[in-house]
Amino acid sequence: MGIFYLLSVFLLVGAFVNSKRQKPFMFFSFVVLFVLSGFRDSSVGTDTAAYEELFLHLSKGGTIIQEVGWRFLNKVVIYFDGEFQHVLMLSSLLTLIPIFYISKKYSLNPMLSIFLYFAFYIYLQSFNITRQTLAVSVIFMAYPFLLNRKPLFFILLVCLASAFHLTALICLPLIFVDKIPDKKLIYLALMAFSMIISVFLSDLIIRYLSRIIGYEHYLDIFGIEELAVGYYLVVLNAFFLFVLFTARNRGLLFKLFFIYVVLANLMVKVPFGYRLIYYFTVIQVLYLPYFVYNNKLKPRDVAFGIVVFYAYLVFYRSAGNGGIIPYDNILF
Repeated sequence: MGIFYLLSVFLLVGAFVNSKRQKPFMFFSFVVLFVLSGFRDSSVGTDTAAYEELFLHLSKGGTIIQEVGWRFLNKVVIYFDGEFQHVLMLSSLLTLIPIFYISKKYSLNPMLSIFLYFAFYIYLQSFNITRQTLAVSVIFMAYPFLLNRKPLFFILLVCLASAFHLTALICLPLIFVDKIPDKKLIYLALMAFSMIISVFLSDLIIRYLSRIIGYEHYLDIFGIEELAVGYYLVVLNAFFLFVLFTARNRGLLFKLFFIYVVLANLMVKVPFGYRLIYYFTVIQVLYLPYFVYNNKLKPRDVAFGIVVFYAYLVFYRSAGNGGIIPYDNILF
């Protein structure tokens, strides 16, 4: 993981530069992240080999059951006599471009947004759950439409994201997120309720639901994720409390961040539940740079250090997940 920790430091250094002078950092960061992702060996990422098998099956005239967007992407590469490596390159571009474009256009500190995208492990999961992280990027591109009160465009982009991974449709109810009353007591009550459900009742609920839908055997194989659950809940909710009581204002962007916290609490023990949460995790890439410049702390820069510390705690918890180690690249 050494190379990835070093890369995180470079991205963080760029976040200290004035946002108007970050263009070289943004360009170089995009190139490095694209090379690491697009030219990775097919042995990197637990799902990459399966994607290669799907590609080879399609190239021989077969069919696959994956979503239409992923089938189309593979068929485009096949049409131009490409190889599976070109699928990785194309999917990497489609994943990174929305992140960099939206960060550059809407973030108060674009390089801080890129650092957070990396530190929250969304980028490195693209080496593994490639279809879903591509869908996450499309959802990220949809969020500004939600923030600008253009729900129709948000819905259309959610549907586009679902063409790569059907789970993206869970974002549709977010069009009602502004209905949440902006009251600290409500935020605290819902946060506490989600934690209680997670700690005391989630095991029973997960077992019951898995039995109903026929996934109990799957649950027996993979188990309920217990490792570092307490650590994660403490870090996440302590950070949310810090933000809640120091944020200068709590608009729609804050409410989206709040939804992420509640869902992360509820899903913390669900096997592979983190994959669904990434659709909501990514809102932090926009919100936290805004929070850094809009808080009640004196000096305000203290928030920057706390956000970075929180990001590294999240990164440390996830480091190495997804089969990204050992890392191998076809260029070097």
